[in-house]
Amino acid sequence: MVHLKKIESRGFKSLGSRQMSIPVERGFIAITGPNGSGKSNLLDAIIFCLGENSPKTLRVPNLGALIYDGSVEEQKPSSAKVTLQFDNSDRRIPFDSDSVTISRELKQSGESVYSLNGKHIQRNNLSEVLEVALITSRGLNIVLQGMITRISELIPDEKRKLIEQMVGVAQFDEKKDMAMKQLDDADRKLEIAMAKIGEIRDRVQQLEQERNDQLRVRQLEDQVSWLRATSLSSRLLRVRSITAQRKSAVADFSTKLQQLQSRQNEIRALIESLDIERSQLIKSAMDAGAAKVELGLGNSPTKLELCSEQGRRQPIMWTKSDKYSPLTIK
Repeated sequence: MVHLKKIESRGFKSLGSRQMSIPVERGFIAITGPNGSGKSNLLDAIIFCLGENSPKTLRVPNLGALIYDGSVEEQKPSSAKVTLQFDNSDRRIPFDSDSVTISRELKQSGESVYSLNGKHIQRNNLSEVLEVALITSRGLNIVLQGMITRISELIPDEKRKLIEQMVGVAQFDEKKDMAMKQLDDADRKLEIAMAKIGEIRDRVQQLEQERNDQLRVRQLEDQVSWLRATSLSSRLLRVRSITAQRKSAVADFSTKLQQLQSRQNEIRALIESLDIERSQLIKSAMDAGAAKVELGLGNSPTKLELCSEQGRRQPIMWTKSDKYSPLTIK
């Protein structure tokens, strides 16, 4: 059976700021002293170390009052710390050690630090470990002042619950009730989750349909784009073919135009040379005709001069067969 081996205190209530250690042997142990000497503070220290947080149960206005106030010669400590050492030879406490030490330190900020065999631990985890050995701050392993009278006044149902708490059945009932409550909460959450899953499933189906529609629209747009590109490519090929044909025709026309222009230039040059030759021939013929007239007739006016005067007023047309037709002498 687990039993308390030692109590250590520093800065807790009226027990003083110095480290205090009280060994507790097996059997019946009595602590005596005058009123106000701090006997009840030892029980307060034990239930404080076991995790009690009620100022009323600890008989203080607030948890900060648990720290020793100090005196004229001593300063007020910065924290209150209580350590309990248990005999765990029968391994009732689920810890592989013959001795289990728990401690709680309350700082001026109100923060509590719990330790199990020198290692930090959360209050809930520490309570679960100690409850296995039926060690709790609210159990009957600690009988406070006036509790015997209250127990004697309990009705049968309350006494039964108290006995179940003493043997540990009440703890399992509490855990069962807590588990059932958690199961009910889980069922409600599951129903809510299933409803949400149904809504999400419907939404997913709707989104999937919209996605398929979008994919179909995109596919059709790609097909339209491809057809447009094919049509434009075909038109472009036709335009390029027509352009090439017209460029070839333009090149042929340009060649012919150059040939015609060259031929035109040749004809113009020939016409100019013929005009020059004609002018020379006309001049030569006129000079020759004038000389013959002077030689044949002298200086008297004749019908030839009159004809010459008339011939000057008329245009002279020359042909290959008739070079001197305007100068006919009768």
